[in-house]
Amino acid sequence: VQGPPARITVWIDPASAHVLDVANNSGGLIRTLHMIHGSLLIPGVGRQVVGWIGVAMLLSCVSGLWLWWPTVGRWVRGLRWRRHRNADTNL
Repeated sequence: VQGPPARITVWIDPASAHVLDVANNSGGLIRTLHMIHGSLLIPGVGRQVVGWIGVAMLLSCVSGLWLWWPTVGRWVRGLRWRRHRNADTNL
């Protein structure tokens, strides 16, 4: 059988460990949101696209941290809102 493995939800009674109910999760809203998050609903290359978007976000965070870091003085100064006269420096 091709395709992803079957996904099920199992509810278990915590006191006795007996199975209370089993539900199939191959469809529905949560599964669709999971597929959007994992592969953008693009078959085949979707996971690679999501991975490269993650790399771009990492580079954006690292470069933003480098731009934010104060050049003079203590690093605690960078946590204040009023770092400089210019509004764009504070943003």
